[in-house]
Amino acid sequence: MAFVGISKDFMHRVENKIEHMRRAEIKTLGENRPELALHATDPFYMQSVWGEYAHLHAQMPKEWINQHENVRFKFKIPGATRANERHNWFDFRATCTSKDGFPIPPKFSTYDEKECDGTHPVMTSILDYALKLHDIDTRWETVAQKVTSFLRACKSANEAIKLWPDVKVYFDAEDVKRLEVKTTRAGSSESNAAQALAGIDTGEIMGAAVIARLSGAQV
Repeated sequence: MAFVGISKDFMHRVENKIEHMRRAEIKTLGENRPELALHATDPFYMQSVWGEYAHLHAQMPKEWINQHENVRFKFKIPGATRANERHNWFDFRATCTSKDGFPIPPKFSTYDEKECDGTHPVMTSILDYALKLHDIDTRWETVAQKVTSFLRACKSANEAIKLWPDVKVYFDAEDVKRLEVKTTRAGSSESNAAQALAGIDTGEIMGAAVIARLSGAQV
């Protein structure tokens, strides 16, 4: 069958396949990101938004305070150490259950995400979701980095599956159809690919594919 090179388009298809598998696993957490329902002056809300000035809320004229139905929060995910710092944070929306909405202090922008305590008791379900999501994203980030690094060290997709047959689970279906089961002998770059493969925990990488398949991804 046809020779399949490691082209830019081929790598783009691999990256798309990995992203599809990541999204399939995330979908098992639920269709929507969790939200928090709070009454207007819930202690968690007042502590997070008004902070040390919470006691002033009752003393301020009503015309000085705006009301808003929703407020966005964010918190640092415990134990998160991803290289991109913004990936170590989780944001969510809090919706007010009171008729008039949350009391918004002066100069507070509802477009901004207010930092809050992710370990607060009212945050149990949201923190659980954030930790699971972070675990999924971290795992697939590792898969993407390891698989693409290995493929870029290969002369062709044919060589890649000769050295690591299971890696084709991350190939686009059309690329898999074009590959021979038994590949021809690779050229001079084979040693570089073999060296790249030696630094990969293939069991861990293939385990991610199994999880994606169980999550409903067509792989």
